Amino acid sequence: MRQRSVAKRQILRVGLILLGVASVALSTPSTAAPDACALLGIASAHDWRLEPGISDQRMEVPASRRVGIRVPASKTPTLVTFAAPAEQHHTARFVVRERAGAILKRGSLTPRRLQTVQVPASATERWIAVEVADPRVTALADVGTYRLDEDGTGDAWLFVGASIQAAAIDHRRFKAAAQARFGTDPIAINRAVGGWTSGDLRDALPAILSAHSEARYVLIHIGGNDVTGSRPYPGGAKALADNLRAILTIVTAAGKIPVLGRLSYRRYEDRPGQPPRASRGSGPYVEALYDPLIARGCPAIAEAPVDLYGLTREQPGLLASDGVHLTEEGSEAFERRWLLTVGGVVYRALGEEGSGGVQPRP
Repeated sequence: MRQRSVAKRQILRVGLILLGVASVALSTPSTAAPDACALLGIASAHDWRLEPGISDQRMEVPASRRVGIRVPASKTPTLVTFAAPAEQHHTARFVVRERAGAILKRGSLTPRRLQTVQVPASATERWIAVEVADPRVTALADVGTYRLDEDGTGDAWLFVGASIQAAAIDHRRFKAAAQARFGTDPIAINRAVGGWTSGDLRDALPAILSAHSEARYVLIHIGGNDVTGSRPYPGGAKALADNLRAILTIVTAAGKIPVLGRLSYRRYEDRPGQPPRASRGSGPYVEALYDPLIARGCPAIAEAPVDLYGLTREQPGLLASDGVHLTEEGSEAFERRWLLTVGGVVYRALGEEGSGGVQPRP
């Protein structure tokens, strides 16, 4: 049964990669594409939590400044997660080492950002240590161990983009919502960076994907800063389209499943005291560039796309005073739209397929 499940996932992954390449070329979608997209999440059917493992735990940092994490034996690589606790509001450096001293990862413990490190498969349990020299860091939160598939991926969602995405995706809130709505246990990795253009993301994406090879889905919201600097349409449209295609190419070439969201509404007030004109904002770019890429890349998603444009235009109260960024309520709605739209495809497919029993909850 396990071998058959693995073979099925591999066949699905090949189909999805070919589908992503087709989206980049803007070719005519295959008649099989809707079925392939509808089954996006079959690879997430199994419970990827290790037994005996841990999930969402808090660990105090001892005087030694080293937090030990036990990694259970596993035939496939293990993903270890940890994050700064909610009360920490500064950035601190960390080092992750194996028991023998070999360094697995160096990085920065940043507020609201989940950290991940892959530990190779082993027939016996091991220990790793997270070292944080900064005395202001008193604990690690969201410590977990997860069993990755043979291809090194799991139910990991990698979010990339600029400031709106950076502020909206909170890994704790995302996981809690997924657990409540779908009964699943995904992790959300937020690597969006404020101020980025589509060109910035294109250039940085290979390194991001390399650092997070555990990710199966890559959720993309980018282009707002391009529009701000080049509008009205068609200003900058060719460069933006070229970058979006390149981004999709990079993601699919890495064996990941890209999901491009419709660019959010931007309320530019060019004439003080007069209503903003949608024709001078992101709308024309969405219709001319984003919608064709979404439709040709994944018809099942295109039937109900991640409509971040409609969300923010129809509910103006979600926008901050600058008309571009989001309020706290807006960020929560933005994140929820990602989860319900993509999760509705991923996890509903699992339930219908019967390979995991995951059913959306009311």
